[in-house]
Amino acid sequence: MSQTERGFIVAVALLVGTAVPSRAAALTGNDWWAYPEGWKLAYIEGVVDAHLGIGLAIRAAIPVGELSVSDKTLMELSKCLERAPRPSGQLRATVEKYIKDHSGEWQNNMGGLVFNALEAECKK
Repeated sequence: MSQTERGFIVAVALLVGTAVPSRAAALTGNDWWAYPEGWKLAYIEGVVDAHLGIGLAIRAAIPVGELSVSDKTLMELSKCLERAPRPSGQLRATVEKYIKDHSGEWQNNMGGLVFNALEAECKK
């Protein structure tokens, strides 16, 4: 598969993934606390799956020498999660500890807070 074809596949996947409006896209850390525990776990697992998928797509489509800083960050998180998979309960505990410890960030997008929590955990 050529680099152009891979780039096209990544572009289509990102467009399709962001084209469907959802409540989760606007969820903040402040909103997080009102949701049931089962929903929180499903949300975190969805964010993790998305990061793994995006990391794989970036690795397939972009030569290492052409990666941006954000591409490299996503790839490193994806590699960390692949190397050391965490049970769902541990993922939830990691995220909830992070948001409890960073109450000044609760106005931010929850997907970003999940990313920050997992990135901090991977750097340990």
